[in-house]
Amino acid sequence: WVASAVVAWVATTYISWAAYGDAFVDEALGYHLTRTDHRHNYSIWWYSLYLNFESPLRRLLGQLALAPQAMFLVVTALCLGHNLPLCMAVQTMVFVHTNKVLTGQYFLWYLVLLPVVTIPKHQLTRHRRLLRHTLGVWVTCLVLWLTCAYLLEFQGSAVWTVLWGASLLFHAASLYLAWVGVVLGCGCGGAGGRRGAGAGAPGTK
Repeated sequence: WVASAVVAWVATTYISWAAYGDAFVDEALGYHLTRTDHRHNYSIWWYSLYLNFESPLRRLLGQLALAPQAMFLVVTALCLGHNLPLCMAVQTMVFVHTNKVLTGQYFLWYLVLLPVVTIPKHQLTRHRRLLRHTLGVWVTCLVLWLTCAYLLEFQGSAVWTVLWGASLLFHAASLYLAWVGVVLGCGCGGAGGRRGAGAGAPGTK
């Protein structure tokens, strides 16, 4: 799977580069490594980038955002490598919510993977309350952020720091939800939970 993904990416990238030259590399790849967005968005980095947009620190902040992102991706890969669909969904969610730019359409990147996710039935039963609680917290933090953004964007209220605080809460809730995905996938806290998941226990979408 990894080999086919790498070959497909390298082949399509080379074909596009051959057709359009360095402009393709700059716009399709380089842009995403250096992109900074000073407008408010769900990311925890937007306010720092906004305050330092004309400062040399702007580029450094953008690069620093990649460090925790890479760390979380490695951790989730180690924890969920035995359950590829769940691993892909959780990793995509972590990638999205630790990115330096995050808008609503990015949620689709991991939501489209949920239909193929399988979780052992005993894990869903055991952690049903935790899952409901986490989803409730996530939705509440999202509504809080949207409320603050509405006050800023449509009412003209000076709620920049409050909105950034809402971004921090939403970020924490999103990572908490990703952690619950790890718990459901590997059976953290349960005797033999990981063994059951790895042995092909019956899954429930």
